[in-house]
Amino acid sequence: IILILSKNQNGTKALFGLAILTISTGFLNPTQLTLLLIFATIYVTVDICKNRFSQHLHQYIPWFILFSAGILTLGYHAIVFFRILPWSHMYTLMKQYHPVVTFWQYISAFGPVLFLACIPLLAKKTYRSKLIVLLSVWAFTPFALFFFTNILPINFQRLLQSYQFVPLSILATIGIFNIASFIKKIVPIAITTTVISAVLISYGSVAFVHAYAIRNIPMLLNLYNVFVPNNFIRILDWLEKNEPAEVIVLSGDYMSNMIPAFTKHRTIIGKSDAAPDYFEKQKLAFALFDDKLTQEE
Repeated sequence: IILILSKNQNGTKALFGLAILTISTGFLNPTQLTLLLIFATIYVTVDICKNRFSQHLHQYIPWFILFSAGILTLGYHAIVFFRILPWSHMYTLMKQYHPVVTFWQYISAFGPVLFLACIPLLAKKTYRSKLIVLLSVWAFTPFALFFFTNILPINFQRLLQSYQFVPLSILATIGIFNIASFIKKIVPIAITTTVISAVLISYGSVAFVHAYAIRNIPMLLNLYNVFVPNNFIRILDWLEKNEPAEVIVLSGDYMSNMIPAFTKHRTIIGKSDAAPDYFEKQKLAFALFDDKLTQEE
């Protein structure tokens, strides 16, 4: 989408492809499309003000296609998220979830990449490239949106789905080349390349080892969505073969998520973000398992 917009392509194939990509993005992840339209609004507003409305209208045709396809797609999702279960319940829970993350923690998570990504912004030639300007808007706008997640239709966790590490990495690469071009005037190119490579490899290695150590934690055996034990597969197979269709099965949380996927049967508890009365059903189900229900219940 950004490549089509940066090249200002007005051909039928390009515009049709832009519309398809925009609609596809909306259905794959509505959050990404929402953020994309925010980025596009900022860019177009600045571009119009900068050129004082001197640009020909046909140059904004791709942007018109983007906004038209995007708004229609998000309009459909708005109806789904506000009026139709379980999506409306999921959306309510999403807006209520606010991870405890400070702005400093947010920006420091990018490490030296953020500093390097700022370097190209200091050069005037950067602003002559529409592609780099679009990447810059994509890279830095989420930092400003951090303070407005309460009024936006997303929370901070969804803000991370802007994948801003992609444009930041591209801009950081340009920044590295800018630094290398400056240093090689003073230091031999071989030494410059060696030092920069060593710094990048050292930082990348430390970050990789740290991330791997966090992720390399033994999974709990009851996380059936990660690993399904063989005896559970045999239970599902027995249910499928020995019970009539649409039997309602009472089970625990993880099994309740797997039974409808592997058999033709239904469950009671289900998933917490898909059923408004999940906790009421869970309480009754566990009380039954613990033999704590009264005769009336």
